[in-house]
Amino acid sequence: MKRSLPTSVACCALLLTACSKPAPVETSGQKPAGPPVPRIYVSDEVAGDLSIIDSVTFAVTNIHLGKRARGIHASPDGNLLYVALSGSPIGGPNVDESKLPPPDKSADAIAFSTSP
Repeated sequence: MKRSLPTSVACCALLLTACSKPAPVETSGQKPAGPPVPRIYVSDEVAGDLSIIDSVTFAVTNIHLGKRARGIHASPDGNLLYVALSGSPIGGPNVDESKLPPPDKSADAIAFSTSP
């Protein structure tokens, strides 16, 4: 399913808010490191990756999770990210589902990670 830009932007804004950790507090007398740097989290259904993008430098870190990383949800405290994984083949509009390979139910899972 193709999402419109406003929905994608809203999802990213939610994840930026929910998953950005505050900068560490320096206790050795130096100034704190500054405000938290928002991150953008993107699931890649084809590669099975989670991409973490630094919103200031645009540096990208990819983490391979498994088959069809599809949806992302942050825990209420923002310390965990949950990503839905699916072993079902990618179909879509106008695809004859009878010609798709059978689903790999062993790949269905929820991946989770602490927010880096």
